[in-house]
Amino acid sequence: MDKFLLFSILLVFIGAFFSSVLQQRRKDRVLKDLDGFQVIARLKKKDVWGCFRSYPNAIELIFSRPYRNRRDKTLTSYIMFADMMKTIEVIFRFHDELSPQNQQRRLQEIKRVANPGIMRRAGRMTRNFLVAFQEAIGESIGILLTRVQKHMPMKGDDKRMQKLGAGSVSFADNMAYEAVLENYIAHRVVVEMRLDNDSIVEYEGYLKEYSADWMSIVGCQINEESKLPLRDANRLMLQRVIDFHLDLGFSDDDPQQIIFRLQLTNKGDKTISLCHIEDSNGYQHQISRELTPEESISIELTDLPEDSLAEIDPGQLPLSLPLIAPERVVSDSETTQKNAVDADVEEQGLRYPALPNVTLVYYSTRAVDVYVPRSHGLIRHGGEYVDARRKRRVREDSLPE
Repeated sequence: MDKFLLFSILLVFIGAFFSSVLQQRRKDRVLKDLDGFQVIARLKKKDVWGCFRSYPNAIELIFSRPYRNRRDKTLTSYIMFADMMKTIEVIFRFHDELSPQNQQRRLQEIKRVANPGIMRRAGRMTRNFLVAFQEAIGESIGILLTRVQKHMPMKGDDKRMQKLGAGSVSFADNMAYEAVLENYIAHRVVVEMRLDNDSIVEYEGYLKEYSADWMSIVGCQINEESKLPLRDANRLMLQRVIDFHLDLGFSDDDPQQIIFRLQLTNKGDKTISLCHIEDSNGYQHQISRELTPEESISIELTDLPEDSLAEIDPGQLPLSLPLIAPERVVSDSETTQKNAVDADVEEQGLRYPALPNVTLVYYSTRAVDVYVPRSHGLIRHGGEYVDARRKRRVREDSLPE
């Protein structure tokens, strides 16, 4: 057996081995950018909110606090394997739910995509080459394996040798190369999604990345109904648009009646339309009020259903919680008050204080990054003129904030 043949056999087996390793460890190149960010995954029948964690064939959303379901089981995360991920309609990463560290991390990612360095450009060109010529490379390896079989006859192993040849380049199966999409990386596009009721939703933003299954559009603006669970104190502190001050105690007239008081302050730069407070059993407390920037409103709920108060321990009342984003600048008096409340909560062992199981419903214009499955949406239009022959570098001041 000549040395060239031995080298060829070794090369094919090494390629198949590393391809297998890469397949076991490879994450989707679009979804992996969401690791560590708070997101909302919109499924066909519900929304799931949590801290995103990606795996090679699954994703996980970590809740900010443990929940108990109707069967009295403690839940800390929501796991979706590849089959269930097909039910995801869209994933939202809202800017007003990002910490300053994650906001900076997001901007750095976008800048690297818009103006890549030499190594990043070389890596992308190599990957695109492998994807574009994957079939040709597989055919070449097949010819090489045919020659190996002539020198080393292996009866009944034809299918195994073919599988080995295909496996040598299968690491590129989940990748994608499309010239028109490459042309619009870091430029404005319009994504079109057709919903189950045959209506069409469009998202306009900057194309950040795409793969065989997903694409990410950053810097979008949407105006739609938002729902914020008021029992999740940790989530209330994570969002940056509304400051909450929650008070939970007993009525002066009826020591058995629990009263829930909320003070909301709009800390964003856009008007918020407050709709109502609801629970899952049909209860609604109408608000119907617009909250302008820096404006506050106080709400008192005295008619909450017993089901929404089921998790509350009367021994923990009265309870007062100022839920403000950690980086928000506050006065000395507010800082002292907040530290006192935090110390009281820690002393009682209330890392997750029990609050009424109700939800605030409101409308506002929110900045968001949209992650769309390519099976549910497609890039229908370009949003700006781009010269494919002389594609310019993207100015940083034109990037989405």
